[in-house]
Amino acid sequence: MRQKAVVRRGFLRLCTVRLVPGVLILTGCHTMRPVQPAQLNVNGIQADPPARVWVTRADHSVLVLDSPRLNGDTLTGIAYGEPLSVPLSQMTALRTEAVAPLKIVALATLTGAVLFSGLWYMQHRPDVNPDTPFCGNAIGNRPMPLIPCCYNDTLPC
Repeated sequence: MRQKAVVRRGFLRLCTVRLVPGVLILTGCHTMRPVQPAQLNVNGIQADPPARVWVTRADHSVLVLDSPRLNGDTLTGIAYGEPLSVPLSQMTALRTEAVAPLKIVALATLTGAVLFSGLWYMQHRPDVNPDTPFCGNAIGNRPMPLIPCCYNDTLPC
């Protein structure tokens, strides 16, 4: 019974180690923010428009437009490699992708914490006896690589 608990705990730890970075990577460092059509065109001049916008239509379908431009009351852009125009009256929401600085800080902090805890665990593993003799060459002494111990320090395995 004890062996099953140890195996289960190891499996859960392994799943956590794989799951946490995956979730962090999927959340990424970007977020979606709403955009007003007027922000795409200021005084008839296009003022640093986003490269891509997500248009939600009245029927709740989402359309991705590359290189969006506002011409009067129509949003034009490229969707699926073809030019497309969408009247503003048919849109319910207009969003773009933006950098999320708090997500970047959180991702960097959590990544550092995970790396530190992994290194700390490897240094303080419970299955390694700290009194085990080191049978190898000291760093900087030649010849390298390290020679493992067997029964005697003088004879390599």
